[in-house]
Amino acid sequence: MHILVSLCNITRPGRPALGVLDPATSEFRLVQLPPGLLRGAGLTGLAASERYVYAATQATNVTLRGRRPGRCELLVFDRANLRLVNRYPFRLATDVHSLWWAGETLYAVSTGADEVVQLRLRDAAVLLESVFWRPEPTGPRVDLHHLNALHGCGDALLAVGFGRRSGGLWSSARDGFVVDATRGEWLATGLRHPHSLALLEGRIACCESQARAVKVVGGPRAGDLPGYTRGLCVIGRQLFVGTSAGRRTSRSTGRSAGSPGPAAPGRCAVSRLSAESLGLEETIDLSAHGREIYDLLPLDRVGSWPLVSRITPRDWLRTAIADAAWMLARRLGRDPAPSRR
Repeated sequence: MHILVSLCNITRPGRPALGVLDPATSEFRLVQLPPGLLRGAGLTGLAASERYVYAATQATNVTLRGRRPGRCELLVFDRANLRLVNRYPFRLATDVHSLWWAGETLYAVSTGADEVVQLRLRDAAVLLESVFWRPEPTGPRVDLHHLNALHGCGDALLAVGFGRRSGGLWSSARDGFVVDATRGEWLATGLRHPHSLALLEGRIACCESQARAVKVVGGPRAGDLPGYTRGLCVIGRQLFVGTSAGRRTSRSTGRSAGSPGPAAPGRCAVSRLSAESLGLEETIDLSAHGREIYDLLPLDRVGSWPLVSRITPRDWLRTAIADAAWMLARRLGRDPAPSRR
């Protein structure tokens, strides 16, 4: 079993946004994606079915004729070899942060519209995108609660959010929650900037990002982790959690603090915790590959994937040129269409 790691808030074109961690050896290898695929952004949510791996691209901050486009895409990869088989621009969802696969339905957190959407798929094609759940059914379609993660639990779909802000900055949100979105039942409140979800022997675990911690709902908490906690998965008797370095500025406001992301110092790493005690067993430093981790997804059968120990200067240059060309087109008012829908 391996862990697929998504990197987000990439600051340099050409920097890879996916990597694979081998928990048995702590070896981390990069995924060599097609040049220009991410268009200057990173990746957030990850999910997988038996045949496909799904990833959500991060909405870019490039303005288009005075407007922030905010459009993100769903990338669909063949699970056997990670070949890109489809890319779908979300119609309803904006600023997608998390994905969850169940049956023939892919669920996505539309953070920018304060809702969870569902996508009906046939093979790799998206047939229908519709709203599944909103914390305030009649509220405006803006980021009010900062919904950001999904996880299945039996026949229920769990979601987490920061809760409403009491002031102008997200640092004032102090009542984060875990909710059963299928039944509309709140399962936990009072969390400090919760991200990510995992089931730990039937118990719900989440990251309390602002506290640099992992919390088991109704149980223990592991704190003092090496950064802003985000990204969580369970393999056997171990819990893996991602941490991120602090941002110099907010993506959304340009301010140095108060955004939904990391503000305090930290480092990009994956830490291994005991599932029983939540004691720290190992920290694997990934700061050479990025500053922020968004999601962790346990996967097997990665032997035929395009994995490399490092990206060569030629690979980096090709990707950087493709990303820069796309960003320039956006600034000139052109909106390059996806290669496949």
